[in-house]
Amino acid sequence: MKKINSIHYGGKVIGIGCIFAFIIPLCIKLVNMIFPHAILSLFIMLSIGIGAIILLLFFIHLAIELRQDAKIDTYYSTHQNIKTPLHNGLYECASCGNRLVKHADTKCEICGVFFEDYQDKSPQEIIDTH
Repeated sequence: MKKINSIHYGGKVIGIGCIFAFIIPLCIKLVNMIFPHAILSLFIMLSIGIGAIILLLFFIHLAIELRQDAKIDTYYSTHQNIKTPLHNGLYECASCGNRLVKHADTKCEICGVFFEDYQDKSPQEIIDTH
């Protein structure tokens, strides 16, 4: 599953949902007080419904994102003394991010962490065993 990340658009979605759920209905209510009409009440309910749906879907999206973050955090907190394979044949130190670690290295030259021997497993396999 691809990582969900709402850092750059989360506030915008909440803002749009609040506009539909609160601001537009309030404006329509004020117009309805000056010029009473039955159709305006329908627009108020429709706008509140759209805003509620947007907010509900975003909070479901946010709950999924937070669950993914918790699993990723669990994975990396249990794998601080490993070297992660990169595409270019080198490895990355999980502790400091040094990307110049070689396969034969047993210690990171930057932070001094001694690498643990482990078999490559996916984050999901590690989390399921803990």
